Amino acid sequence: MAERQRVSEERTGNVPLALSSFVGRTSLLAELRERLTAARLITLTGVGGAGKTRLALELARQQAAAYDDGVWLAELAPVDDPEMLVQTVLSAVGVPDQSTRQPLSTLVEYVRHKQMLLVLDNCEHVVGPAGRLVATLLRAAPGLTIVATSRTLLEVSGETVVPVPPMTVPASVDEPMPTAPGQEYESVALFAARAESRAPRWQITPANWPQIVRILQRLDGIPLAIELTTVRLRSMSLDELAQRMDDALDPGHLMKLLTRNDTTVLPHHETLHAVITWSHDLCTPTERVLWSRASVFAGTFTLAAAEAVCAGDELAVGDMVDALDGLVTSSVVETTASRGRYWLLEPMRQYGAMRSAERGEQALMRQRHRDYYRDVAARAVATCYGPDEIDILHEIGRDMPNYRSVMSAYLAEPDRAQTGLQVAISLARSRYFFFAGTMPEGIRWLERILEATPDADPLMRAGARAMDVWIDLCTGTDHEHAWSRLEEAAALVAGLGVDFPPVTQVQGVYWIWVHSDPSGITVLRDAHAQFRELGPDFHQDGTMALILMTIGAVLLGDEQQARETAAVTLRETQREQSPWPMTWAMWCQGIADVRFGDPERAVQTLLATLRTQRELGDRWGPIWSIEVLAWAHARLGDARRAAVLLGAASALHTLTAVRVSQLVPFAAYRQVAEQEAQQALGAADYKAAVAVGARIQSYDEAVALVEQQSAALTSTQLIVAQLVATGLSNKDIAEKLVISLRTVESHVSAILRRLGATNRREIMIWVAQHLA
Repeated sequence: MAERQRVSEERTGNVPLALSSFVGRTSLLAELRERLTAARLITLTGVGGAGKTRLALELARQQAAAYDDGVWLAELAPVDDPEMLVQTVLSAVGVPDQSTRQPLSTLVEYVRHKQMLLVLDNCEHVVGPAGRLVATLLRAAPGLTIVATSRTLLEVSGETVVPVPPMTVPASVDEPMPTAPGQEYESVALFAARAESRAPRWQITPANWPQIVRILQRLDGIPLAIELTTVRLRSMSLDELAQRMDDALDPGHLMKLLTRNDTTVLPHHETLHAVITWSHDLCTPTERVLWSRASVFAGTFTLAAAEAVCAGDELAVGDMVDALDGLVTSSVVETTASRGRYWLLEPMRQYGAMRSAERGEQALMRQRHRDYYRDVAARAVATCYGPDEIDILHEIGRDMPNYRSVMSAYLAEPDRAQTGLQVAISLARSRYFFFAGTMPEGIRWLERILEATPDADPLMRAGARAMDVWIDLCTGTDHEHAWSRLEEAAALVAGLGVDFPPVTQVQGVYWIWVHSDPSGITVLRDAHAQFRELGPDFHQDGTMALILMTIGAVLLGDEQQARETAAVTLRETQREQSPWPMTWAMWCQGIADVRFGDPERAVQTLLATLRTQRELGDRWGPIWSIEVLAWAHARLGDARRAAVLLGAASALHTLTAVRVSQLVPFAAYRQVAEQEAQQALGAADYKAAVAVGARIQSYDEAVALVEQQSAALTSTQLIVAQLVATGLSNKDIAEKLVISLRTVESHVSAILRRLGATNRREIMIWVAQHLA
C-alpha cells in the first residue's frame, strides 16, 4: 500500500523497501532483466501466492538505476471501480493531477517523455480497463516500460508473458541434502531463511531433511504457502508440522478454489487454498472471526477501524488487539513497521471474503464499513484545523481506497446514494483533494453522485455543486460553464430564505477570479462571517473563506487593505497553529510585497513558503508559490531567473491542466512579469531562459530548480558584492549605481543571506574566491 515504508520519492520512485529478504528466483530474474532490454510490456502470470508481486518489486529495485525517471508501483488490488483505475495510477506515480475533465490525458502527457519503469500489480480483476490503459500509455510514451502482475493475460499487442512457476522442490527424500541451503532448490532456501528468522538456532540437518522435503512437496513449492507454514515453527516441532500438514493437505480435505478464467494449473490453486485453510484452522476463534470481517477493508486499516467495523458478538473490542496481533504473527495480516496500519495480502483478503460470505456477514460488514468511513470523514472536516491538521489530511490519503469503496457502494444503492454525496462533500470540505493534488478525483465523485441524486436535500446538492464549481474555478475552467452551475447552486437555496455560505463563498471567488472585481472581497467577508455563525463544525470552512478573501485583497486591494488583511490572516492561522493555511497566508504576504515595492522580501517569504509546503506534503500550493516567485524576480530586476521560473510555472500549469488565462488577475500579473523579463533580456535570451524552466516534467523537478536558482546571486547582487569587496560603503555604492541607499541595503542583506555570511568581510572573501 502507499503507506508502507518506501524509498525516497524524489526521483527513484515509490517502490516499498522490503521488510524481509528476497530469496531465490535467480535464473528467472536474469531472464527478466534480459527481456527488459527488448520488451516494453512484461506480464508475470501464475497461481496466487506464487510470488509475482515480490518478483516484480525485486526486479524493479534491481533495475532502478537503468531508468532516469525512476521505478513506480501502482497497486490495483484496492480498485473496485474501473473508473478509478487511471486516478490510482496518477496518484501512484506522483502526478499532481488537476485536470478536471481528462485524467487519462494528464497521465499520458506526464509519461510521454519519461524514461521510467511502471509496475502494475494485481491486474486480474480490472484486466480489460488495465489492458486498454497499458496500450494507450505504451503508444504515447516510447521511454515507458511496464511490468504487470496478473492471473490472466492483458492481451495487449507486444505483451511478453512470463509465467512465474512454483519454486523448485527436491524430487524425493532420497536426494542429498544441499551443502549450502538453497544451493539447488529455491523452496529449500526460502524455507530455511524464514525458519531461521522465526525459530532462532533452527537449521537444516540430515535428521530433519526428509521432513523438510515432505513439507515442501506437499506445498508444491508455492512461496506464500511456505511463508505461512514456517510461521508454525514457533510453536511446533518439524515432525509435528509435517504430520499436521499431511492431514490438512490430504486430497479428501481440499476445498475447491473459486477462480475466474484463471489460466494457471488448478492443483496449485488447491494446494494454496488448502494451506490457507490450514492456517485458518490453526487460528483462534477470535482470529478467524477477525480475518473474515477484516476482508471488507480496501487497502489498509487502523486498529480503531478494526474495532469499529469488526467487533461484536464473537469478537469483543477488548479481544481485538490480541486477535490482530495473532494474525500478524501468523503472517495472515501485514503491518507497517510502526504497526500503525494493517492490510491483508490479496489471497488472504479473498479467502477472508469467502469465509465472511459463508458466515452470512458480508452485508453487515459492508454496512459497518460504510457507516464508519462516513463518520470518520465527517469528523475529519470538523477537526481539520490546528496542529493536527496535516496528520488528518495524510490519514485521509491513507484511507482513500476505503473511501472510494464506500462511495462506489453508495452509488450502487440508489436509495442510499445521498449518503455517498455526504461522504464526497466531507472529503471536499476537508480540502484533501487540493492538498493531495487530486482535484479531478473530487470533481468526478461530486458529479457522479450528484447525477445519481437528483432528489437529494436541496442544501446538500447546493453545497456539492458549489464545491464542484470552486474546484473547477481553481484550475481555470470555462467561465460560462462555471457560471451556469453556480446559478444552479444559487437557485437551489434561493427559495429557502437562508444564508448559505458555501454558495456565497464561490460567488465571491467567481467575481475575483473571473472578473477581477474587488466586490468579491466583500462577498467573501460575508461568507467568512456566515461560516463562523454556524459554529465550530464549520471552523475550517470559515478559515478557507478567510484565505480566499485575503487572496482577493492582495490581488485587487490597495496597499493598506492588502497588507492589513494578510497580516490578520497570518496572525489567525498562527494562533490556531494551522500549518497549511499558514503557508497560504505567507504566500499572500509575498504577493503584497511584489505589488507594493518589496520584491526582495517577497522572494524570501515565498521561498520559506515553498519549503514549508514541501515539508508538509502539499501538492497544490507549490505550483502557485513558483508562479509568484517568478513575478517577484521580475520586479526585482532579476530577469533571467524570472524567465526560468516563468518557464517552470508554465510547465506545471500544462502538467496540471491549469489555464492561467482563465484566472484573470493571475494572468494580468503574469503578463507584467513576462514583459519586464523580456524587455530586460531581449526576445532571444528570454525565450532561451524560459525554455530552461519549461524542461521540468514534475513537481519535484520544479522545486529542485527553484532551490538551484535561489542559491545563486542575481546579476545585480553580483555587481553589488564586487563593489563591497572594493571597500565601498553602501552610500558610495548607491551613488555609483545611481540607486537609492535603501535598495543597496536590501541587496547587501540579501547577499549576506544567500552566501550564509555574517559581515562584509566574508563577502570580500567570497568574491576573492569566486570572482577573481
